Amino acid sequence: MSIASTARPSIDLGDFFAEDNPCGLHALNDRFDRRVYPREVEEAALRAGFGKYTVPAALGGYLTDPWDLFVMARQVSQRSITPVIKYGSSLLGANPVWLWGSEEQRALVASRLLDGGVAGFAVSERDTGSDLQATRTTYRVRGPGEADLRGEKWPIGNAAKGSVCTTLARSDRGRLSVLLVDRTASPAVRAGDPATSIGMWGHDLGGIRFEGPAAAALVGPESIGVAQVLKTLQVTRTLISGLSLGSLDSALAIAVKYADRRKLYGQAISRLPEVREEILSMALDAALGELFAHISLRSLVLRPQSFALWSSIAKAGIPFLAERGIRAAQRVLGARSFLDTPYAWRLHQLSTEHDIAGIFEGTSHVNLRNALEQAGTALQERDPAALAPLVSVDSPPLAWQPSGRDLRLTSLGDNPILLELIHDLDAGTLPIEMSGRETAALREHLDRTRSGDRSSAAGYALVWTHLFGAVCGFLKVNADVLTSHQKDIAELAAVRALHLLGIRTACPDGLADRVVELVLQEDRAGWPAISVLNEKA
Repeated sequence: MSIASTARPSIDLGDFFAEDNPCGLHALNDRFDRRVYPREVEEAALRAGFGKYTVPAALGGYLTDPWDLFVMARQVSQRSITPVIKYGSSLLGANPVWLWGSEEQRALVASRLLDGGVAGFAVSERDTGSDLQATRTTYRVRGPGEADLRGEKWPIGNAAKGSVCTTLARSDRGRLSVLLVDRTASPAVRAGDPATSIGMWGHDLGGIRFEGPAAAALVGPESIGVAQVLKTLQVTRTLISGLSLGSLDSALAIAVKYADRRKLYGQAISRLPEVREEILSMALDAALGELFAHISLRSLVLRPQSFALWSSIAKAGIPFLAERGIRAAQRVLGARSFLDTPYAWRLHQLSTEHDIAGIFEGTSHVNLRNALEQAGTALQERDPAALAPLVSVDSPPLAWQPSGRDLRLTSLGDNPILLELIHDLDAGTLPIEMSGRETAALREHLDRTRSGDRSSAAGYALVWTHLFGAVCGFLKVNADVLTSHQKDIAELAAVRALHLLGIRTACPDGLADRVVELVLQEDRAGWPAISVLNEKA
């Protein structure tokens, strides 16, 4: 059963392990070694419309349900994150216009992106970083569609090739605002110093210099620039977790392929308990991340008042799980993860490049702090019907109509996941079995996340309790319609979330082996991706 009533977009990237596939493991390793941009991966993605999924359907693009863009970003990231960073940066630059721009501004940006161009999000500065209130770049409106801009932004994605950008700047009265800049009509806006990254070879990362008059205009009202930037980041925070899941998919594919073919002690090492445990943890972390990202993106449309909190949780938690998964894959390879082999090189590439996921759109620490500050707000009254539209497998695709008015800076206690979890915990109706000691430990974690504790440990406790609550809600709402595979994966994913909390709930007999065998079977069919949503990753 699909989560949606219509097919999701799919990108033909060929057999990952085929030596002659330009989008496969061997070609990607070669390009990484030579520091060359993975052009063939981008071209395959564009043939499937990837760039057009960054433009709302109302403006001629393909973007309706944000989950479609997430699915595509995940597919591309299974091969290379660099094109996803390129078009993710472009979406980030365009989002203020989709959310607050005038019809004329939206039409301009849409035409550029649909013609194959990209946008930039010129906010960070060399000396002040992401401290928005310390922004030094200035603007002075000269007339309709014209402003004098002075300052430098660095490092910025699509810095040299972006034909438009949005930027945060300060007026002579100290007001911080977002402006849209048409760089093709602004000779005084120039590319600045390039920034050399470790990995992501060929990505256009560098500075943008504003040195005078520019074709630029305010996006939305003056002086709300900080709020606009923060709300814009909410959208791409969840989408960027697709990059993490794609990287985790790739690591899992290598681990399973190797384990199923490497023979030791008279058997494939996929039969060894230690290796099976690593494979299982990777698969379950992917399932947890997928489910929470799906709920979060549905809330963008259906419950945007919850999105402020859930997008930060997704951004803090899912890249963390992917990092663990990449390390787990290296452990499966053992000593061979240090040898000059295609599998080891690919995992090295993933380990190097995926680190950007924990930094892009706010570091993990920033998102943990943001989530903890919101979690301290008193919870609203439980609405028994609130969670079902977010987790039901029968939910139809959504139609997002971007509007900055819908987004909130904080959730103000609107949290159906946590409210439903607390209700089921109190009523003894959790969908998985837990002992009295285990439920008491879970209550302690819930209390800690709302106690004012701002430590990273409290932040991750908040993340894992929400992932556990999301799986419990999924099991509860869909109890009568899940396939046996979906139910097995979801139940074991709930146990995995508890283990991340340090609660060592026992796994039901035979369940772990059934899920590991399912992962191995998927590998033999072509790709070891299991999905609690019953969608191919």
